[in-house]
Amino acid sequence: MTANATITVDSFRIIISGATNTGHVRGHNEDAILTDNARGLAVVADGMGGHATGEVASRITIDTFAQLTSDAMTLRNILLQAHAAIVAKAIEQPESEGMGATAVAVLADTEHFQIAWVGDSRAYHWRRGQLRQLTRDHSYLEFLLRSGEITEQQALNHPQRNVVTQALGLNSPEPDVINEQWQQGDRLLLCSDGLSDELDANAIERLLSANADTESAVSELIGAALRNGGRDNVSVVLLENRSEKLSEFTGSGRGLLASIGGLTVVIFVVIVWWLRRS
Repeated sequence: MTANATITVDSFRIIISGATNTGHVRGHNEDAILTDNARGLAVVADGMGGHATGEVASRITIDTFAQLTSDAMTLRNILLQAHAAIVAKAIEQPESEGMGATAVAVLADTEHFQIAWVGDSRAYHWRRGQLRQLTRDHSYLEFLLRSGEITEQQALNHPQRNVVTQALGLNSPEPDVINEQWQQGDRLLLCSDGLSDELDANAIERLLSANADTESAVSELIGAALRNGGRDNVSVVLLENRSEKLSEFTGSGRGLLASIGGLTVVIFVVIVWWLRRS
C-alpha cells in the first residue's frame, strides 16, 4: 500500500484493519502492508536501502505474497521467495544493490494462526487486556539483550538499536515461524519498527485495550507513534478474531426458535382439547 493509506476488511468472523504512514522525518514511505481477508493473511514489510530501493524491496515482498500465496505454500517459503526476488532485482538493477526488507506475516483461521518473520518487524498477541510479544527481533540489539550484555533500560537508547542481523535480500535469511491457537476476542498486531521504536509494550497494550474498534485502534497506535516523534515510517495491521459471534447469534436464534416452536405446540394442543369439549 502507499503512504498514509488505510484499509479495513470485515468478514464478520475475522476483521483486519491496517494503515501505513510516512512519519514526520522521512520524505517517503519504505513500508508496505498487505491484507487478504479471504485467506486470513496479513503482511507488514519495512524496506531498507534508502529512497526508491527500500520502497522497491518492500513492494517486492508484498507482491510476492499476493502472487504466490496458495494452500501449498508456507509463510516461510513465501518469505524466501521474496528474498530471491529482491536479490534478482538487485542483480538486474545494480544501483539497487544493498536493498532489503524486514517482514512479518500472519496466516490465520478462526482457531489457529501461523506467524513468520525476518528482521525486526514484530507481531504481538492481545487477549483480554494483556499484550504478549510473539516475535523476537533478528537484530544486534536483541543479541546483546539475550546474551546479557545490556539491560532493557540500556537498550532504549542504544546507538545500534536499528541494526538488523537478518533481512530479505541480504545474505541468507532464515525466517522464524511460530504456530499457536487463538480465540474469540483475541487480536494479533503486526507492525514495523516505526511503531515499536516509539511505543513500548505497555503503551501498545493500553491503546489496544482502550479501543474496541480495530480501525480506531490502528489509528490511535499510529497517532501515538507520531506524537512520540514519528522518526520512521509507521505501519500497523490489526486482526481480531470474531469467530464465536456468528455461532453465538445462531445459537441464540435456534434457542428462540425452539421456544417459539414449543409454545406453538402447546397452544395447538389446548385449542384441539377445547374444540373437542365444545
